[in-house]
Amino acid sequence: MDNPNVFAVLTPRDGKNRAMTAFRLPENANRFHSATGGVAEEPTINSREPTPSVWSLSEEEREVDQDATDRIILTFDKPPKDPLEGWQFGTNKLSDVLLGHRGTRGISGQ
Repeated sequence: MDNPNVFAVLTPRDGKNRAMTAFRLPENANRFHSATGGVAEEPTINSREPTPSVWSLSEEEREVDQDATDRIILTFDKPPKDPLEGWQFGTNKLSDVLLGHRGTRGISGQ
């Protein structure tokens, strides 16, 4: 992801899948990017061919694919709702990234 417009990529990291649920809220749709790549949807080699070794892949193919997980991407062309306040994350509907609805335990309004 070599886009000079991107300045932050948020990825979900929790054992209870709450972050992933928050990322997928409709209020985050303008900054949410769904995972791409990952598991092949159809066979990529014949059943008689040996499974290729990870070391037979190019260095680029071995690198961790940053697009292989859902993520929130913050860019310069989509500034915060209130530039004087900066980026707001929380349960307040005015937040730039909604992390849950009002009353979600462990997350403040802003």
